[in-house]
Amino acid sequence: MLFRSLGGLAALLAPAARAVDLPPDGAEALVHVYDGGGVRASGPAVLVRKSIADRVALTGQLYVDMVSNASIDVVTTASPFRESRTELGVGLEHAVRDTLLRVGLTNSSEPDYTARTLSVDVSQELWSGMGTLSLGFSRRSEEHTSELQSQSTISYAVFCL
Repeated sequence: MLFRSLGGLAALLAPAARAVDLPPDGAEALVHVYDGGGVRASGPAVLVRKSIADRVALTGQLYVDMVSNASIDVVTTASPFRESRTELGVGLEHAVRDTLLRVGLTNSSEPDYTARTLSVDVSQELWSGMGTLSLGFSRRSEEHTSELQSQSTISYAVFCL
């Protein structure tokens, strides 16, 4: 009888088994516009997320910037500057108990610049969901086709609590 009572007490004091949830399936679209200081930037953005298994999801995103601006010299004597940037990204998310793992690849291109980014992120729920510890690492490679700039690689890590 004493062991049964202790077993019941231990069950009440033990933390409940939880699992982190993947974000819901869905698609989002928007058009962004900024107009100020002689600069106008606008374009569409699309994000799609789809679960392919109970604990695995794929994401895809498209982001386009169309920028036009001009200095005072260009406004008075020449045509305005116009350029566009297209960013494509894919990601894979995997939920394991109370941990969310994410791997993502992004490619961003402009007429004179290309950047590729690989990111790995881990989020761990703590204290029965009362807090989250997130760690991330990204590696970015940039290529400038302008004669004044050269190729570079950037790595950075993020720690959040």
